Amino acid sequence: MKRLKPSRVIFYLLFLLLFISLVYGVEFDVKPQSPDQLSIKSGARNWKFNFTVNNTNSTASIIQLNITLPEGFEFVNDSNSTSTISLFEYDGVGRNLTWGNDSGLIDANSFAWFSFNVDAPLAFKTFNLTFTVLDNSTIINTTNISITVEPEVV
Repeated sequence: MKRLKPSRVIFYLLFLLLFISLVYGVEFDVKPQSPDQLSIKSGARNWKFNFTVNNTNSTASIIQLNITLPEGFEFVNDSNSTSTISLFEYDGVGRNLTWGNDSGLIDANSFAWFSFNVDAPLAFKTFNLTFTVLDNSTIINTTNISITVEPEVV
């Protein structure tokens, strides 16, 4: 049986690691600036959400972030801001907020914050904000943050 040279073993291991990182794509987590933001009063107007998105991948950059608002939540026009250089798009009728930068919205092993205001629905339940990222190797990853809409205390 023929033995592989150590240099070939190292080459194959590096190739395997690269392949695994490309298949799994960018890893990220989302945190609210304050736990208070995970609870909102029913019918609240101009409520500010401020989230930090942390790119935990060591090689891939996030080039696009899409936040899908739950049914009943309304985006407040011109309330978006961020700590990174990006273009912002709101589809105007739906519930999709998108920040993007083809040169890199959030570099590998770094983070950025994103902020926007909403009007809350008249409902008493838990909703999901859906965060979807696209990395520079065209891999998509998604996570949800639960938001509880509570009754107004009189």
